[in-house]
Amino acid sequence: MRKHLYLALFIVAAQFSIGCTTKVSGLMVSKAMTFDALVEREIIAAGVVNASGEIDVGDSNSMTQQMRNMVTEERKGLQVMDASAISSKLGEAKYLEFLKSYQKNAGLSPQQMTDLQKALGKATFVALARVDRNDLSKNSNETSGTEYKDEQGRKQYRPGEVIRTHKRTMAVTMHIYDLKNKEVAFTGTVTKSEDNVSRYEKNLVSGVVAIINASKGDGRDDAYPYPRAPSESSVMGPVFKGFAQNFPKKKKK
Repeated sequence: MRKHLYLALFIVAAQFSIGCTTKVSGLMVSKAMTFDALVEREIIAAGVVNASGEIDVGDSNSMTQQMRNMVTEERKGLQVMDASAISSKLGEAKYLEFLKSYQKNAGLSPQQMTDLQKALGKATFVALARVDRNDLSKNSNETSGTEYKDEQGRKQYRPGEVIRTHKRTMAVTMHIYDLKNKEVAFTGTVTKSEDNVSRYEKNLVSGVVAIINASKGDGRDDAYPYPRAPSESSVMGPVFKGFAQNFPKKKKK
């Protein structure tokens, strides 16, 4: 019996519903961080780091640019500058030290906020984020094929199915610092996950496997390969949008 191959990719974004505000664990918003203050004073997307490991400035810049893009997409009208607004003032070496300090301490000291304001020459909001969790997990579910008779009494077979899921879960903590008041203006943690799913049909008669609605596998010699893991950027996009959803909004008159 010939094998029939049909390919499709299913991406299921978990914990995210369009039109709903994302939950931010441990959310704290200062009195000074109002909608008017955000509009009047720009935000600098200053950096994104992993909680551990060596910091790669290139990777950090890429994640930081995604933070900037997602915030401006979600909250149109806000002025959000990229990391170069700080890195160009501090220089490459000091900027790396700045990111390492944030990574290690999960925050900035009042002195660091003072130094930043002096370097920037203005009191603005500075946004930083740290990836505290980045986990991958796999899951497999299988159903058995069944035998039945049709209306004419002929023996028929209903194939079983194997469902393979590859999931990425990320937890990110954001800090927005108010350099004018030397305080944390906004902080909290957003956790998001995304699944890639492969579905496989099992032929009950000959044991031949036909792949239905399956994504490309991960390259292993496996009759039921797992799909590739969701990318980090595909999970972090909704994370940063979730933070922006919780920024102060304009009060209705």
